[in-house]
Amino acid sequence: LDSPLVGETVAEVEAHENAPYVVGVYDGKDMRVEPPGPFQIPTGAVMAFMGEEGQVRDFCRDNRLNLNK
Repeated sequence: LDSPLVGETVAEVEAHENAPYVVGVYDGKDMRVEPPGPFQIPTGAVMAFMGEEGQVRDFCRDNRLNLNK
């Protein structure tokens, strides 16, 4: 994950304009489902989002995230 979201908390990520809901974060070792707001996004994380397809696509593009369906 080479994104400006690295180091932000889940609450900060979800506060971005038109941000989808963060439903999971995988750090290569542990999977957090519905991570709490204070959880910080680590480098190399894989994130799962819930939202409308265009919303998720645009959010990923704007934050330099690779989108996999």
